[in-house]
Amino acid sequence: MDSKIRIIVADDHAVVREGIRIWLERDPRVEVVATAADTQSLADQIDNFPCEVVISDIGMRGINGEKVVNLGVYCALVGMLGAKVLMIALDPEFRTHPVHRR
Repeated sequence: MDSKIRIIVADDHAVVREGIRIWLERDPRVEVVATAADTQSLADQIDNFPCEVVISDIGMRGINGEKVVNLGVYCALVGMLGAKVLMIALDPEFRTHPVHRR
């Protein structure tokens, strides 16, 4: 088998984060290399665990407890290492964000 797709899952809600991890790990082509509960731990995990994909809550809490609102900076943090970024949002506040409509 070819090498697995390495993924980091980030969400500030443990049940969502673990649910996504469990669901992804059912696929033998996937390896969840790390999970993160906030943007600081996501940055740390990206430094420590090379990956091809990051699945992250768009409204995840940041270092200071506020929701991440500067999507450009946030995506640059993840994307600068060459990972693909999949942002998820349950919060209606983010469903109308211009990035969502592209």
